[in-house]
Amino acid sequence: MSRFRSRPALIACSLLAGLVGAVLIGPPAGAIATRTPAPSSWAQLSSGPSLSISARPSLLRWPNGQVQVAWTEPEMSGGGGNASIRTRTRSPAGVWGPTVTVADSWSSIGTAPKIVAGAAEGRLPERVVVFDGNRTDVTTDPYTNGIFDARSTDGRAWALAPNSLSATNGAGPYDLAAAYTGKELAAAWTNSASLFVHIGGESGIPSTAPDVVVAPAGNGTNIASDRAGGMWQVWSDGSTGDVRVRQVAPALGPVATAPGSAYTTSPGQNLPLVVRPDGSVWTAYARPGAPGIRVWRVGSRSPITIPTPAPAQAIGLSAYRGALWLSWHDNGGPGRVRALRTNQTVTRLGAQVSVPAPGPGYRARTASGDGSGGPLDLAVIAGDLPRTQVFVTHLLPGLSVTAAPSALSARRGGRSLISVTDAGAPVGYASVRVGGVVLRTDRTGRAWFVSPKGARAGGSRVVATRTGYTPAAAVLAVR
Repeated sequence: MSRFRSRPALIACSLLAGLVGAVLIGPPAGAIATRTPAPSSWAQLSSGPSLSISARPSLLRWPNGQVQVAWTEPEMSGGGGNASIRTRTRSPAGVWGPTVTVADSWSSIGTAPKIVAGAAEGRLPERVVVFDGNRTDVTTDPYTNGIFDARSTDGRAWALAPNSLSATNGAGPYDLAAAYTGKELAAAWTNSASLFVHIGGESGIPSTAPDVVVAPAGNGTNIASDRAGGMWQVWSDGSTGDVRVRQVAPALGPVATAPGSAYTTSPGQNLPLVVRPDGSVWTAYARPGAPGIRVWRVGSRSPITIPTPAPAQAIGLSAYRGALWLSWHDNGGPGRVRALRTNQTVTRLGAQVSVPAPGPGYRARTASGDGSGGPLDLAVIAGDLPRTQVFVTHLLPGLSVTAAPSALSARRGGRSLISVTDAGAPVGYASVRVGGVVLRTDRTGRAWFVSPKGARAGGSRVVATRTGYTPAAAVLAVR
């Protein structure tokens, strides 16, 4: 059962499709954007040959406000020929820089590179892109059938590291995860036999550090580190579909199974895994063919169930201070990309926000997001061959607005208390328009609307706005 409390009175809906008063900014016509897309719109980052439909972008927000996206780009549409890893970086001012090559024209390369914040270089961490593949077809080339990384201090010039993140086993083309423990890089992957984690990548090619077997082979593995330097791993069991989580560093811990996760929908990407500032570990999953997402704190008896209008796929989690951003896309048809942000204690839900797919007939397939700056930046692989590309959007948390009472007497007049909240927390100094009347909430997020005696009967649209949020709307009746 959900731990979230229901709200009284008239609950507002975000001004997005599927909710009251849909207002959307459509996707670009395919031109590469040079600035941050307006909230709830899309910018296309890649422009080369059509990407593999199984490709997975990686997005990371840096402490200086930059946002960086990496992806694998084939020389031929759909994944044929050699391939390269590309990246683009958005400045804090919102300007996307040019496409930069991280690894150029490898004979084979995995479709899921991972951006990781490495060791601190001055005030900023070193930028690391972890990937798997073969640089050439020459068997004596050391960069063969392994997991490698390239590093940069500024995101513009990249150098291949002289080491490996695997000892004997290369990753499969679909399941690769990477993280930084605070001291060492770590990688996780699966092959046909087992699920692995490897910690430490400074000991040559192949690495002399061991590949640790975590479990029998699974799907959608991911890893995340906590502030104490521990490492956690999640995966979907290859036989039952159960979502399992295990601490894998500094030592292997017991395996925990997420409640009600048997026959979980195939993630199609890395399962989400987040460690909040309080040390709690969280993941999310969905059941096939059924609406709803289950968000689970590892170790708790039951997950939180998030209602969704359609079955969900490409589920993501990202932490903003103590809050969690949850994102997903509707499974089936073109669908919509949706997200919401909880409160700081993960006990209340914020309003759901959504955007359409990046173009007509485009389906968002895999996604990577980062909400650590407040808003959620989300990169997706979208489209169908021969037009699959990388798109990004910038989602603002949704406001909610209530009117209590939600109906007033036209003959007697009266007043209604307008409340504006973000995941249950009051939002002060928000602008509220009730018909032609403009109000402003006080620091407790409230404002009074007064209807005079003898007012004309009808409904007034209540619209709440504030900088940094997606607007919300409700209706106040006079009858």
